[in-house]
Amino acid sequence: MKKFIIISFGIFNFFVFQINAQQQPAYFSFSESYNRVIDYKKGVDLEQIQDFSNIKNRKKVTRIVITTNDSEGQQWFEFYFMNGFVITEISYVHDLNKSINEYDECNRLIKEAEDFAYKYISNNCREYYYLGNKRCIEEVFEDKSILKIIKKKFTIALDTNEVIEDGRSEEEFFYDQNDNLIRYIENNWNFKGIKSKFSKDVRFYYDNNNKIQKIVSGYIVSDLESDIRTITDVFYNSLNLIEKIIVRDIVSDFKYSIEFSDYDIYGNWHKSQTVRDNQITETVIREIYYMQ
Repeated sequence: MKKFIIISFGIFNFFVFQINAQQQPAYFSFSESYNRVIDYKKGVDLEQIQDFSNIKNRKKVTRIVITTNDSEGQQWFEFYFMNGFVITEISYVHDLNKSINEYDECNRLIKEAEDFAYKYISNNCREYYYLGNKRCIEEVFEDKSILKIIKKKFTIALDTNEVIEDGRSEEEFFYDQNDNLIRYIENNWNFKGIKSKFSKDVRFYYDNNNKIQKIVSGYIVSDLESDIRTITDVFYNSLNLIEKIIVRDIVSDFKYSIEFSDYDIYGNWHKSQTVRDNQITETVIREIYYMQ
């Protein structure tokens, strides 16, 4: 059984990295308060390919400035990096916000902004605190081609003000022989131990060169059937960089596309545009600064 270190990079950073710490493999994860499908082997957010925080050659990056324009106006985000880690985050959505992340000697996140803190019980277990109150215990396990995260959640009892259990979740990540993430399953139980009828099910499909081609997301209906909600198709340009994705919502029968352009020498795009019904609904500009 391999052991893991789980770490968050903050509100818009959902990457996973492997390092040598205490002679054990260590995996860095997203903030506990976010629930995203992360490829733990390759360190990317596969389900949200268009997520504008996905970057390559991360250790060379010193600063990223992101501007988004949509029907609700303009939003602005700024991130400062050191050795691949986000040290400072500044954002302006409705008002100006700034947060500083703190790490321990093993590069594990121990404090996020002023309200969130993490305590590491072992290399594969951490506790998550909000405003000083324990909210979650996470444990990570790997067995052959399956990786599992178990989260035990807590809340504050209104009558006694005590910390009590508030359900749990189990996330399973399945990989093929090439270490490609091919399936993600999430199950949840409430505080009474009753399992939710809806189990998230995301499947990933690749070509012969291990490039992702399609993502199918939905819920498990039975052992033989899934309720498909969205299908994402991925298209590449002549340089094998993602040129466009097309997302189809099966339930509401609409689709939109996101086009990526202005790639730099490190393979990172600097502009994306979301198009629906032949109209541009969002434009994202990323200014990425690298070490000289």
